[in-house]
Amino acid sequence: VALAQGKALLRLGRPAEALSAFERARAAATEPAVQAAANLNAGAALLATGARDAAMERWEQVPQGLPALRAYADLNLGSASADAGEFEHAVDALGRALARWTQLGSDRNVAQLATNLARVHLTLGDFARSQELIDFALGRARLHGDGYGELGAQLTYGALLLDRQEATSALGVLEGVRQGYERLGNDVHAAQAAALKARAHLLRGERAQAELELGRSAAQRGAANSHGACLALELVRAEVSLSLGDLLGAGRALTRAKDALLGAPELEAPYRLAYLTGRIKSAGGDSAGAAADFVRAARLLDQLVQKVPATKREGFLAVPRRAEVLVAAEPEQRYPRAVAALKASSVDVGSGLVGSSDALRRITKQLEPIGRSNATALIRGESGTGKELLAEALHQLSPRRHMPLVKVNCAAMVEELLLSELFGHEKGAFTGAVRERKGRFEVADGGTIFLDEIGDISPKAQVALLRVLQEREFERVGGSKTIKVDVRVICATNRDLEALIAQGAFRADLYYRLKGVMLVLPPLRERTEDLPVLGRHFLERRAKERQEPALRLTDAALELLARHSWPGNVREFENVVEAAAIFAEGPTIDVEAFLHIAEFRALAGEATSPTPTPTAAPRKPAPAPSVAVELPQAAAPPGPLDFYELARARGISLKELRHEIDMQCIRRALVEASGNISEAARLLGMKRSRLSQIVNAEPMLREVANGE
Repeated sequence: VALAQGKALLRLGRPAEALSAFERARAAATEPAVQAAANLNAGAALLATGARDAAMERWEQVPQGLPALRAYADLNLGSASADAGEFEHAVDALGRALARWTQLGSDRNVAQLATNLARVHLTLGDFARSQELIDFALGRARLHGDGYGELGAQLTYGALLLDRQEATSALGVLEGVRQGYERLGNDVHAAQAAALKARAHLLRGERAQAELELGRSAAQRGAANSHGACLALELVRAEVSLSLGDLLGAGRALTRAKDALLGAPELEAPYRLAYLTGRIKSAGGDSAGAAADFVRAARLLDQLVQKVPATKREGFLAVPRRAEVLVAAEPEQRYPRAVAALKASSVDVGSGLVGSSDALRRITKQLEPIGRSNATALIRGESGTGKELLAEALHQLSPRRHMPLVKVNCAAMVEELLLSELFGHEKGAFTGAVRERKGRFEVADGGTIFLDEIGDISPKAQVALLRVLQEREFERVGGSKTIKVDVRVICATNRDLEALIAQGAFRADLYYRLKGVMLVLPPLRERTEDLPVLGRHFLERRAKERQEPALRLTDAALELLARHSWPGNVREFENVVEAAAIFAEGPTIDVEAFLHIAEFRALAGEATSPTPTPTAAPRKPAPAPSVAVELPQAAAPPGPLDFYELARARGISLKELRHEIDMQCIRRALVEASGNISEAARLLGMKRSRLSQIVNAEPMLREVANGE
């Protein structure tokens, strides 16, 4: 009876009276299970009175021999530890509870607990583990028809998508979550979903939709009933007001958020409040006050970081909403200090730029100083040499490494689409523009934007890009408001820009703006001494993926590979080695494994010929988008080609086989049509518009179409 009375008093919000009832129950109990239940509930009452340490002691006293009660005790220990920022203890305790409840078959508890543990990993920035736990929770909830558990997991998934900057996907998930909670009458969770959904709209630049979410009646009721829901909504409301230039509204929202924080302590709210206060002062022209608030925000964030396990701090700080605080407070100190990997005897930057040749060393020696600078960089080199990897390395070495790296393939889009993609558009700017949309430059604000294939952009796009580089401002398509951004620009091209300038196809002033810092990646044929290192790298990676011993290239095979001109560079080399590994016998890959590839069969023939005839190197080698593994040349058997056997022999998926067939057929048609896309489309029996789209998206095919 005393135990039941205590539970009722606790639900009525009278924890001190509840604690007395639980103490009476424990004193009167003779069975260990009842004593454990009294301790379990007494801990909850103590926590409600603010006696956290005493509560933790009670939960620790629940014996291991009572699995269900021990699982509840671990749940309480984990939740209390997470609220206090004791993340390691939280993960351990919640993990124990999840294991116990999984063994007990308590499906509702398992789904909800997996979601709680996913939230802790999400806070730590461990997106992969959080995703695993969310998927597990969703599977359990759906299997047993636990709609409430499914909504909780989906709410956490929406927050995960937001932290990954996947705003569009987050909107789809969170809309269903908000509606689900509204149907259940749970206004508090509906308000939390609305706050996350408003953040997603704000990330997409959709301020009107964000305001609509914040004003929903269910969200307002939830905010009135919960300090936590009120805090979440008001922080987002302050950001929306800032984006509209309403400094007074933003200040009022922060005042309400501070009041809510008194009733619902939240780990990340203090530094967010300081950071947003700094933004208000900065927008109002008080630069000194803003700087002081930004430093205070960084210090509050640093205090939180000290509670994060050392191995998790990098991921924790990489979450954009935290990274922007550090960039605002001390941008000159945000680059990584340790760059020993760049000075090692064999360089591996970005898990792909591998080698120890002098040609590559000359590049890597420049990475650290260029990375630390804020200068625009131009990376030049043939397709397949690793330009994108180099851009990623520069971003990781920069003060902006905790902010987004946004990549744009300029050649894959027509002019109007590219302008909309780069600069965004206003609602109604063109047919299909049903809402305003942020461009890539806005998304990359504070970080880096990588513009690949910059030599292929139109004159109109060149003018717009030149203005951004000079003024750091632009207008959206169909808009008149000037938007300022702080973005580092890294460009890449495989085109001869000087020749394009002579032809009038590329602006000289843009070229000189880009070439201030220029890196030229050498083609693979100029660093053949890196072939053994590259071969070992790709074969070890293949072995790790397949969980089998790594193969090794023989000296004869390496000698054969060194005689090839490698028009597709490292990308082609990787494909060749992968293809040869399929036909390897034993632990090594010898010359015979390459005889299924036409180019190497010819090279092997030259090697065995008594009087080899030297051939002149091509002026500009044709690109090799993929490795064509050919069957032995014999009379073709009647009946259809056995693509199934070919896929099995190659060890590739159906999707990969289709892609390789498409690429080879299109490349052959382009060569036969001398680069004429219309004629190539006729030969292939497909629409020209579709073929043009494919060619523009594949650098190798585009080079063939351009006659290179």
